[in-house]
Amino acid sequence: MNFRPWLALTLSLGLIAGCAQQPTAPQLGVGTEWKAESIDGNAMIDRSHVSFTLHEEGRAVGSAGCNRWFAPYTLEGDKISFGPVGSTMMACSEALMEQEQRFLKALHSVKQWQLRSSGELVLTGDNSIVLRSQP
Repeated sequence: MNFRPWLALTLSLGLIAGCAQQPTAPQLGVGTEWKAESIDGNAMIDRSHVSFTLHEEGRAVGSAGCNRWFAPYTLEGDKISFGPVGSTMMACSEALMEQEQRFLKALHSVKQWQLRSSGELVLTGDNSIVLRSQP
């Protein structure tokens, strides 16, 4: 039996299957600023700017509402974690400071991220933080 036609057919089908586009998993973009909308379902104080941006060198930075914060991070698939968080030491209203502490505490416990079809980014751990990218 001549196997050449079968071999050619098998190779052709393999090439066609290899060219088919595979769905890509959502990626958490480096350089994108994400602004917090809620922590554990509680909306952020009006006009407070709580955010984070990931940088390529494994460093995350952002605003905690009153102070700027920074931390190392690791990202692997849908897993993300933040190392020790540092921040500036400015004082703000008691409500902003309380919200800032809730955000930093929630950020420290983050273990996983999910990008919803609505465009929201959800960070989960002991708490959940819902964010939206900023143009």
